[in-house]
Amino acid sequence: MSPRPLNDPLVNAPFTATRSQSRIPNPLRSRSSSTRTMSSSETPAEKAIRAEEKARLDELHNEELLDRQAARAERKAKFDAEQIVAKARADAELDALKAANAEKLENMKTAAANATLAEEAVHQAKFMAIEKNPAVINAAEVDSVANIWKGTFVAENLAKLRNNPSRVETNKIEFTTDGRVLATSTGSRKDLASVDVWLEGFTNYTIIVQTLWNTSHTLSTAMTQFHQKIVMLSATYIWANVLNLALQVHNRAIRNSQMAPANWTIPNELHAANCDWSSVKPPTSKASSASKRSRADTNTAHAD
Repeated sequence: MSPRPLNDPLVNAPFTATRSQSRIPNPLRSRSSSTRTMSSSETPAEKAIRAEEKARLDELHNEELLDRQAARAERKAKFDAEQIVAKARADAELDALKAANAEKLENMKTAAANATLAEEAVHQAKFMAIEKNPAVINAAEVDSVANIWKGTFVAENLAKLRNNPSRVETNKIEFTTDGRVLATSTGSRKDLASVDVWLEGFTNYTIIVQTLWNTSHTLSTAMTQFHQKIVMLSATYIWANVLNLALQVHNRAIRNSQMAPANWTIPNELHAANCDWSSVKPPTSKASSASKRSRADTNTAHAD
């Protein structure tokens, strides 16, 4: 076939689709139309069968939902029951543990009480031994021994530990209106009027500590060195200052532990606070006279 010429009206004419060519079939529209066609063509019996089938499917669906709900409820009930059992078991174990601990604590308290009673019996025997020994302490002052044991003794009460604490000091007497002579009350610094009074009380204090606790040689040495240091300081410094230093160290040792040798060492700061140049004893009259005689002899020798 020969090609058409370019001036052919069929070649130059625009393309125009026909009605049958421009229509595109819609599958959804076709399906719905077919359904309408089917529904419209169903008989009453077919409609009834289809409705029955739908009802049966709905019933199966509802039964499945109910089964799921029942299974979920059963699992929850089982979990709750397991939780209750676990809590009951844990509570029972906790109660058993508390009971065991309570029993153990009660046994410990009983053992401690028995040990305390035994310890008190031992110390009571030692109290009686000290009480029967007049060379150590007067029988009327056994309560001071108990205070030493309990750690409640006060260093100001050292005068109570003297071999005869009722003895009246010549520089510590009071006269009443009816002529009676009374000693000043014990338990204060006034009772420790001299280094000799303090030393007697502290020596008996050391003996009591050694008797009650069977102390080591190190502690005995530390306490001995302490009272030797106090006696040495009393020869140079005013006794009131030295006594204040002795009481401070003694009470500090009781608070911290009178059984520790290190606590009987005099700290430098306490020594400096109580015994410095301002608390040095003034020269005595005998010392002054001896000094004057020495200077006079020296002057005479120079004159010769």
